[in-house]
Amino acid sequence: DSPSSNRTPTIIVGGPYVANDTIRVYTQDECGGDDGTENTTTLIATKVATAENLSVDLDTGLQQVSIDLSGVDANSSVLGSGLAHGSHTLYAQATDEALNVGDCSTNFLNYQVDIQGPSITSIKYNGTSVSATDNDRYPTFSVLGTQAIGDLVKIYSDSSCAIQIGQSTAADITGSTNVQVTSSYLTPLGLTSGLNEQVNTIYTIITDTSANSIACSAVDNISLSYTVDLTAP
Repeated sequence: DSPSSNRTPTIIVGGPYVANDTIRVYTQDECGGDDGTENTTTLIATKVATAENLSVDLDTGLQQVSIDLSGVDANSSVLGSGLAHGSHTLYAQATDEALNVGDCSTNFLNYQVDIQGPSITSIKYNGTSVSATDNDRYPTFSVLGTQAIGDLVKIYSDSSCAIQIGQSTAADITGSTNVQVTSSYLTPLGLTSGLNEQVNTIYTIITDTSANSIACSAVDNISLSYTVDLTAP
């Protein structure tokens, strides 16, 4: 699946292929030469098809081969520790046992690596990001940062981010920067009446759709002091 935080995915290259075909994967559409020479600057993987590693594409009925960019198939001198963060277009070229060289593929693979997690700039209540006081024991907080649609935003009441009190999945957020999170998890945690009448410090963690997660916001000294005040004057 893409985007993904996996920098060395296993990719399926469709044929038709037969045993002893050599399949090479490149990061540019020039591939190798017609004489079988490799483009060593863009070659990231090579695999020889065998009866054991060929499989049938159920949609086309043609033989295909899987290429593991994390293992022996990879050309580590070009690939290094994996594909870099960002979008990649991968192409394949095959050479048969008689050294006939196929064309560089026109059916290419677009693969996006996402290894940069979201960031947090502040936690707010009613527009206040330092401290707030209210009589709402089930408040809704705003978490601001670089979230995107689908990111999971969780809020906590401790600096270790171990006591979760709410969560929300970013859906329709203006500018992809503001997610509303209501402290709706209080009852399962035993706080049947909501947040205690005291100063409560709120922290957050965000996880994006590629499973990149930032540390508890306490690490960056980002929190919100929220005081529950139920005492009438």
